[in-house]
Parts: sequence; C-alpha cells; structure tokens
Amino acid sequence: PRPTTETTTSTTTTVPGTGLVECAPGCKHGGQSCPLVVALHTRGDPGARWLRFHLFGPDGPTFAEGAFCVVFPQPASGRDWDVGRASLDPRHIVDVAEGVIRNHNIDRSAVFLFGHSHGALAAYQ
Repeated sequence: PRPTTETTTSTTTTVPGTGLVECAPGCKHGGQSCPLVVALHTRGDPGARWLRFHLFGPDGPTFAEGAFCVVFPQPASGRDWDVGRASLDPRHIVDVAEGVIRNHNIDRSAVFLFGHSHGALAAYQ
C-alpha cells in the first residue's frame, strides 16, 4: 500500500524504501503517458529538499504547468550515494525507476536520469 495525496495541482506518492514520486498536474492516470525524471539528490540531502524546491517539486518552477513525473530515490547504501565500483546504488536506481514505470502512467521511451552535485556522480556511474 502506497499512501497517496491528491491535490488540484499534483499527485504525490511515498514509496517505502525507495523515495518520493511526484506527478505534475498534466500527468494523470488514464491520460497520455508521461516522461519520468529520476532525480538523484546531493550529499547530505536525502529528502531531496533542494531539488524539490528549486527544480522538480510542486514548489519548483517547472512543475505547475508540467506533464511529467519525478522520482527522488533514496540510496540503497544509506544516507548518501555510494559511487564506488561495488556499489549497490546503480542497480537500485534502475529498480526504483522500473517500479515507478509499472505503477504510474510513464512513457518507457522518455525516462531521464538527473543528478545534482554528488547525485551527478552517481548518475554518471
């Protein structure tokens, strides 16, 4: 069971063990499938507050008129992304994205990976 909060502007879903999924107003179930942004947070911001406020969340500049979903995964390795060779995080990020694709109205050909600061290192890996 995933707790969901519906508002007039967006849909927010918390996925235990993986993170937060937010869908902009233009991306509703039953409508046209939407792109997915997998957004990896910077070091020390496991709640992705910076990304949510400045870019992708309901308070961000691209969200209100958007037609996309964004997932803010939590690292499998703990609080920050592990960018070492033996890291579990790359597979975990793919698994999180696959789960969102299965459970939301996502266009599989439009999945984008974005990382901010330390999250960019994890995205590059």
